[in-house]
Amino acid sequence: MSGSLRDQLLKQGLVNKKQLKQAEKSDKRQARDNRKSEKSGEQVSPNEARLKAQQAREQKKQRDKEINLQREQNRKQKEFHAQVKVIIEHNAIRPAGDLDYNFVVAGKIKKITVDAMQQRALSGGRLAIVEANDRYTLIPSGAAEKIAQRVPEAILSLAESTQQEVDSDDPYADFQIPDDLMW
Repeated sequence: MSGSLRDQLLKQGLVNKKQLKQAEKSDKRQARDNRKSEKSGEQVSPNEARLKAQQAREQKKQRDKEINLQREQNRKQKEFHAQVKVIIEHNAIRPAGDLDYNFVVAGKIKKITVDAMQQRALSGGRLAIVEANDRYTLIPSGAAEKIAQRVPEAILSLAESTQQEVDSDDPYADFQIPDDLMW
């Protein structure tokens, strides 16, 4: 807008000073954009501009979808961890006794002190070891299976059931190896 036209509009009360400043900024921005496009030799037709805008909207929509998917996965993980915590609290068996039971966690041998009955149950796959509140806790294998469905890495030790078929041709079939060897 020219200076005299601005003054006339301002006197008539059709615009205020704030609107004039916004118009000036808009004019400057448009002039700068025009200079950039002239320098690059780029002539953007209205159809191309519409197409670029549509592509930008589609890309934003895709990014938003990915972000929402990630948030949903995080929410499910938190929910599973909360469920595991509740399962452990309701099924916890405090290890007590004077026998050491060794198990492997992340390549390191850990040990828990249990009684003879707990040791047999751990070896037979009827009990599992989980870590809760920075302590090793025993839980029944049924609860361990529920936990494994939600967060498999929460189970530190769960022995396989000892109910295995014996091969008829095995010459050592009569010599069973006990699972509760102390090591």
